[in-house]
Amino acid sequence: MAQSDQIKAVRPWHETLLEFIIANPRASGPETAMAFNVSESWISIVKNSDAFQELWASRRSEHFSRVSATLTEKVGALAEITIDGLTDQVEREIRTGTVSIQTLTEVGNMALKSLGFGAKASPSVQVNAYSNSTNVFIDKETLARAREARARMQEMLPHSSPSMREVEYNEANERVEEPTEK
Repeated sequence: MAQSDQIKAVRPWHETLLEFIIANPRASGPETAMAFNVSESWISIVKNSDAFQELWASRRSEHFSRVSATLTEKVGALAEITIDGLTDQVEREIRTGTVSIQTLTEVGNMALKSLGFGAKASPSVQVNAYSNSTNVFIDKETLARAREARARMQEMLPHSSPSMREVEYNEANERVEEPTEK
């Protein structure tokens, strides 16, 4: 846009235009021009000028910070009320001797988890929809238990199917095939 097509400073008319745009986000260029009795090209020049864009960005920022602050305050207040209620209930049950170990465990686990303590998330499973492979990430203890369970199951079977081969992977995630019996 040429420098001569830029507005130099924002005036009250420009703020009124911005209010109209915010109140009528689906209004087309011709509708906006008609509402302000100016040409559509003038509306375009104003909307695309640096001064108007700066005003618009400032208003968006103010709006989102107000909405975000309000939402954060409401969620914080809700959490505070909920925690106070739970605390009162648990204390009342402890005083009357009616608290169950399950209740204490659940509330304790919830509190610890909220503070970042407690059990970690279970290992993830990644499924690739474009291939026939599935990657499963597990810890060494779980892998060892799974291998032991598989060995016990194979011992219970009368004989293994010749089409089934046991395939294992080493620490470098390289495939290690056991020698086949002949």
